[in-house]
This record gives sequence, structure tokens and C-alpha cells, in this order.
Amino acid sequence: MGKGRWASALKGFVLPNWDALLVIAVAAVVVVLDVFGSPDDGLVSSAILAVLAVMAVALLRDRQGRRDLDAIRRLVADANKDRPFDVVWQKNVWDIQDRSTAKIVTTSQIRFTRNDIATLEHWSGGAGRLTRYEAKRRHSEEERWITAKKVHEFPIEGGTKAIFALDEDHCRGDMLEWCVERDSEEKFPGDRESVSLTGRTHADHSRVMKIIWPEDAPPSHVALRYQGRPARSLHPKSELGRCFVEEQISRLENGDKVEITWNW
Repeated sequence: MGKGRWASALKGFVLPNWDALLVIAVAAVVVVLDVFGSPDDGLVSSAILAVLAVMAVALLRDRQGRRDLDAIRRLVADANKDRPFDVVWQKNVWDIQDRSTAKIVTTSQIRFTRNDIATLEHWSGGAGRLTRYEAKRRHSEEERWITAKKVHEFPIEGGTKAIFALDEDHCRGDMLEWCVERDSEEKFPGDRESVSLTGRTHADHSRVMKIIWPEDAPPSHVALRYQGRPARSLHPKSELGRCFVEEQISRLENGDKVEITWNW
């Protein structure tokens, strides 16, 4: 190996590890002085301070490296998600007008995890026939809602998917309140009915499930059930002459399901 390559290799080793090498050098000097003669107390104190300073620099550099690594991990995780946003919170309301008609409203606050996002999609499944499928958006609760234009709607996977335009690009870190409203007919015709939510990847946000029953058709028994766990009875409250339940769902792992069932 030539001198140039040796020098390059030595430089490549010394520069990234200068702090550790400096600590070793200072320690070696103190050891040599101790062997060949008593070193001055002031010199020892200065050497200790120098070692501590170098260690502090090394710790700061290590922390910065960890922050950079964490940022890279977040970017990779965001790239692997099946949708371009994280949900911060979500409220799901099933407003049952009668045993045939219901209005379903899903309101979320989302944080975008990718750049140049100008559309959002939504999938609706379950029994019944959709008669209205609309969405609206706003940046904060102080602003008025803006209708999102539906650009496409098509059947898929036993349900219906709609794509809505946001009329502006959103970038990583942007926040948005997003509301999807659906009207459905022939939704809850049976004697025993239910509504449910299923967790998705990176969807461990808090949720609210609220069901409002018709004034002339209150439920006879209501229960909340997490997948694989015993059911828990719920006791409806009354508001403006209509029964309702409202439950906070704190965490729902990927693939887990929670449902609220009732008998008419």
C-alpha cells in the first residue's frame, strides 16, 4: 500500500474517532508521568477536566446521531404505511333515523406523513345502500367547513370507495380536520344489529363511538365487545327524547375489532 493510501486510511480512522483517541492520549500522558515521576496535581486536574470535556462532546455527537437515526426511521415507517397520513383522533357517529335509514358521520384530525397529497379516499362497507357520500375539510375548528369534491366512486371489496379532491397540496406535518358523511337505507333492519371498528396499521389513536337511536325505537339491550373478550353491558342515556351511547375507545391494535351490539 502506498504512502498516499496509508495517509488516507489513517485520516479516515482518526477524524471520526478523534475524541476517543484524545482521551487515550491524555490518559497515556498521565500514566507516563506517574511512572517516571510524581505528576503535578494541577496537571492531573487539568487532564481530568480535558477528558470530561471530550466525553461530553462525544455524548452530544452520539445524541445527534441517534436523533438523525430516529428521523430516518420515521421516514421509512411513513413510507411503509398504506395511507399518507396518521390519525390523531377520530369520532364515529351513527345517527339512526329509523330502522331503515341512518346518517353515519366520521370526523378525524389527520397529520400528513408524505408530501404532495391532494386527494383522500374513503371506504364504506356493511349492510345497506348508500344514498349520499360526501366529505368536507377544514384546518382547525375555528374555520368553516369546506366541501371536498368527489372525483370518483366505485364498488370494491364488498363496499364502496370514494376519492375526494382537497384542491390544494398538503405536505408532511400538515394537519387537517376531515369529515365524511354517508346516508344509508336498509341499514339496520334486523332484530339484533351492530356497528364496529377495526384497527389498521399505525392506527392506535383514540376513538369515540356514538350511536343515537330513533325516538320511537329505543334498544332493549346494548353491549360493547372487544374481539376475544367478554361483552360489557352499556346503559343508554337520553338526549332530546332519543337514547344514545357514547364510548371512548383508547387503543385498538392492528387487526383488532370492537363492536357495539343491540337488540331492538
